[in-house]
Amino acid sequence: MLGETALVPLGYVLAGTVADRLGPSRVLWICCAGITVATLVLLLVPGVRRLTALTEPEEDGEKERIAA
Repeated sequence: MLGETALVPLGYVLAGTVADRLGPSRVLWICCAGITVATLVLLLVPGVRRLTALTEPEEDGEKERIAA
């Protein structure tokens, strides 16, 4: 998380510079494509595709979470 937060100012500088050179519309489309590709790559991971919702612990004192 620290690395992600520390790189935000660098991203602002790079985004502004690239937007000046390519135009804001093109930069936004490039970012949209990047997010789409990243999402599709994550869906290739079997563990991500098999994620299940967790329910709240039962009221009888059971501490473990139960996969739905």
